[in-house]
Amino acid sequence: MDFISLELLQSLPVPDQTKIKVGIIETNDLSMIPPSYLPPVHSRDYYFVSYSHRDYKLVYRDIFALQENGLNLWYDRGIPAGRDWRDVANKFMGPAVCRGVLFYVSETSLLSDAVFDELEYAKNHGKAIFSLNLPMTSDYTHKGQSVKGKVFGACEMVDILLENGVAIDPERAEFIKSCFPPSVLFLPVSMDAKQRYEKISSSTMELPKIWTSYKEKGWYYADYPTDPMIESIELEDLDAFKTKPNAKTAMGRCAFSNCANLLSAHVAAHSLNDYAFYHCANLRSFKNTPNANSDKILCWDAVFMCCTNLVDIDIAQFDYIGDEAFSTCEGLEEIHIEAEHVGNSAFYRCHNLKRVHIGPKVAFIGKAAFDRCYALQWFEVDPNNAHFYSKNGFLYQRQESGEDILLYEVPYNKKH
Repeated sequence: MDFISLELLQSLPVPDQTKIKVGIIETNDLSMIPPSYLPPVHSRDYYFVSYSHRDYKLVYRDIFALQENGLNLWYDRGIPAGRDWRDVANKFMGPAVCRGVLFYVSETSLLSDAVFDELEYAKNHGKAIFSLNLPMTSDYTHKGQSVKGKVFGACEMVDILLENGVAIDPERAEFIKSCFPPSVLFLPVSMDAKQRYEKISSSTMELPKIWTSYKEKGWYYADYPTDPMIESIELEDLDAFKTKPNAKTAMGRCAFSNCANLLSAHVAAHSLNDYAFYHCANLRSFKNTPNANSDKILCWDAVFMCCTNLVDIDIAQFDYIGDEAFSTCEGLEEIHIEAEHVGNSAFYRCHNLKRVHIGPKVAFIGKAAFDRCYALQWFEVDPNNAHFYSKNGFLYQRQESGEDILLYEVPYNKKH
């Protein structure tokens, strides 16, 4: 059977759409499911679906119904054999863009190791948990009556299994019950899909604007925006940074790279990690006001590379500037450098850079740091700098023995 696109599927009469969807369910041909049913990893407001593959026919029918009513879902669509579930959970359940986890509760899912692991992961990471309950399929009895075809809450279902001699580890049984207290929505699949969509949506907290997380050795990171179309970053968006005044804070590696709509950022970071704002072509203003927990502020490799419109930034605050940190920042015209280390190609191709002020602590300037800065007119070096000096606007490097090295002439000499 050929692949069916969502566009083609939606162009068909409703009876044909239903027939195709049922065909997908009955054959378990997961490759047939249109890709638009799977939201991009960085889309907002999606929910992770946890279920036993043995329940796939009922689960897929319900997934289609929920999605048609507006709920964004991520489900595995068939994880390759041997794939580590932790990798899946980290990538798709862990991020802030995952707003919660829908657990399809059944007698098979309660006995599934993979589903139990996902339940444990969700609770440990503070994810909202929703209980979508499937009818019992086995002919068990409870309170003297058959339970087959009836729907029960997760806690009661565990008790039914135990009453009927199904082996469940006591610790697992208690953990499952702890995950489904009365506050967890009980949503049997027999309930109208639109009603369940509304209940889930209204019971989910709003996402933070920026996803922040704790890493080892006391560091808090801003890892990425929950909205890839983000236009500004404000301190109010960095809740973990605000509530941890004594923590060391950092913008994560590639955290905001390629955020094309980002215009301004006000952060509180001691470390800007590699490519943190790479290719934010419309970023004009960057303000950093970290707490006083660290005596150094670090700007690592390629942090602002290709931020072609960046004009408002205090470069003097950085104690370290990495390789290509400001390469191709064409909006910079005058800069003050106080960093001890200025990396290779740090200001490479800053075509409009005219004046450079070098402070007393600058001890290293890497290769090609100011190459292809064709508008350069003047270098000014603090007289207390022991490693560099300027003469007639030219930049020289002192040598312990031998003749001092002329690094850059002005106006810019294209030989460099």
